Amino acid sequence: MPEHEIMTVEEVAAYLRVSERTVYDWAQKGEIPCGKLGNIWRFKRSEVERYISDRLGGHVSARPPAMPVLKDTLALERVVF
Repeated sequence: MPEHEIMTVEEVAAYLRVSERTVYDWAQKGEIPCGKLGNIWRFKRSEVERYISDRLGGHVSARPPAMPVLKDTLALERVVF
């Protein structure tokens, strides 16, 4: 597939390895950079690449929050033995 700067829905779907329906949904929701020429969605390759780079490279998996320590949560005067 030649690498054109302007991509179709089909090309974006193949590039991102998602369905065409997913690309349409993202486009309609404004989740992926795109525009319409007439009634056809078009995508700039450079903007799609930046979008994916930001989504995949910009997020570091966060550790799940640590469980609170019981002694820090309960006041000793509120504990009944």
